[in-house]
Amino acid sequence: MAKLGADWWRLTYQTQMVMALRLSGMAGYWSMKPDEPLRMVLEKGPAFSRAAMAAGEAAAKGKRPDQITRAAMKPLSRKTKRNVKRLTRQL
Repeated sequence: MAKLGADWWRLTYQTQMVMALRLSGMAGYWSMKPDEPLRMVLEKGPAFSRAAMAAGEAAAKGKRPDQITRAAMKPLSRKTKRNVKRLTRQL
């Protein structure tokens, strides 16, 4: 359960970081690629689909609730981590 908590906080932090960077870019505080707002919208569907599929697969295998939650968070965490890296390179 401690691992789930750590993963949850990491995902939460990375999500807030991505949101702050994107909002700062849209407000004109730093240069942002022109396709970033569209990317922001288009990435949601596939990311949450992968999360739902991972959770469903874990549940079908009889995993514990914490394992199902971590399975759902894994694709989202990968995406937010990549977004943070990409957006901070633009700074």
